[in-house]
Amino acid sequence: DRLQTGKGVLFRRGDTGLAVRASCAVPGVFQPAVIQGREYVDGGLVAPVPVRYAYEMGATFVIAVNISSDASAFNATGTLGLLQQTISIMQQSINQYELAKADVVITPQLKQMGSADFRARNAAILAGELATQEKVVEIKERLKKI
Repeated sequence: DRLQTGKGVLFRRGDTGLAVRASCAVPGVFQPAVIQGREYVDGGLVAPVPVRYAYEMGATFVIAVNISSDASAFNATGTLGLLQQTISIMQQSINQYELAKADVVITPQLKQMGSADFRARNAAILAGELATQEKVVEIKERLKKI
């Protein structure tokens, strides 16, 4: 996501490490990545689940993984709580648009985990594996039709 314009950018060539660095640049947490004099931040601001970008790159079947938090999961008190609530509401709106374009959507149960809770990563991985197992039959059936 280009910080100055708010437009999503799909890096197709160049320094992969720098592109990943830009993708990790969450505003307020990490500094924007500077690439050719322009600032870039986490693309999740404009496409938390980038289904359309997968199609732009040539995908014909897209499995989306929805890890967005439910806006009602946050205690919107204090400045940080209000900021988290605001971001969650914006992401939900964007996600509805993006997820509707996916062939299959996997939604792990992550209600007890915060996006910055790196200690919960094993539980998050397990939740992802369980959610994926629940969709395996659907994925196979959908792929047969292609």
